Amino acid sequence: MGPELLAALGVGYDVLPRQRVAVTLEAWALPDLAQQATIGLDHASTPNGTYIVPSEWQLAVRMAPLASGDLSLQLGGGGGIALGADDRITTPRFRATLGVRWAPLAHDTDGDGVPDASDHC
Repeated sequence: MGPELLAALGVGYDVLPRQRVAVTLEAWALPDLAQQATIGLDHASTPNGTYIVPSEWQLAVRMAPLASGDLSLQLGGGGGIALGADDRITTPRFRATLGVRWAPLAHDTDGDGVPDASDHC
């Protein structure tokens, strides 16, 4: 493979307030900076002038079932973006992801100095 760069682009939208339900769409690519090589019958590796760019996209839904938003569940799926004929071996046809996150956030969305988990207004 060789050294790679990472290029990514994403957008998200909060369907419900306080990040209770959000939808995200992401795409990323990992352009390889090294030429690929052909292995000859003598087992010698010869650069062949091709570069690969494994790339994917994913659509995901994230839900925060607790009022504090500390716990979130994410379900996503996507597939490969065909940028070249040689990328088939490095790009999946389909990928599904399931994420469970716990991150104490201590949100104060109304700015009154009281964290949302304890705020009654």
